[in-house]
Amino acid sequence: MDRTKTNTRNVICCLIAVLILCAPKAMSAGHQLGLITQLDGKITYLNFFKIKTLTTVKEKDHLQTDGSYLTHDNAFFNVHLFDGSWLRLNPKSKISLEFDLETKTLTIFLLTGSINIFLDKDRKEKQLEKVIVRSAGATFETVDAKFAVTRNLLTDQSAVYVEKGTVIATQYLQYQKQDMELVHASEKTTIHDRGNNVESPRKMSDKEIHFLNPKNYHHGSENSLNKMIK
Repeated sequence: MDRTKTNTRNVICCLIAVLILCAPKAMSAGHQLGLITQLDGKITYLNFFKIKTLTTVKEKDHLQTDGSYLTHDNAFFNVHLFDGSWLRLNPKSKISLEFDLETKTLTIFLLTGSINIFLDKDRKEKQLEKVIVRSAGATFETVDAKFAVTRNLLTDQSAVYVEKGTVIATQYLQYQKQDMELVHASEKTTIHDRGNNVESPRKMSDKEIHFLNPKNYHHGSENSLNKMIK
């Protein structure tokens, strides 16, 4: 009996060792999601699979999975995604990203701050089917929209502002779906972390519409700006 237990333990230890050795290689097979075309201020990237590897993000770097991006005070970057769409990370914001190649779904985890997504109607077909932004228990999903998502840690709430298209806003508590709302163009809604309901969408105010316009935070050339706001 003792010999059997010893052999079993040895097999288990060997299996664990193999998993530990192979896991980083498997998990580190990330994706390049696009090219950072414009950047301003200090932005850092933390690689999840390389211990204490913090690098400074530069223009023309590739946006990638397997890590998190942090924009510091007054910093931002714009990304031309691989399917022709655009993504912008605003100041004092942090995200990480995943891409499911099988379902062609881009998932963005918004930890704090705000992000703008500009899905190009004429983007390359069949390369990106859906975009999901997760912010705490809130999920914002779309296949064709121009919108922004904000995450406020002080008030424990997330909000979506839709300029064009439609976004599905869903609230989850402990992985259980609680409520869902369709948010249409020129509407916004808010989801509270501990709430069971998604607020009914309402028309955006002039101030909120002003918030969505890249002209109010963009310092790049006029031509590149026009490309983003069409």
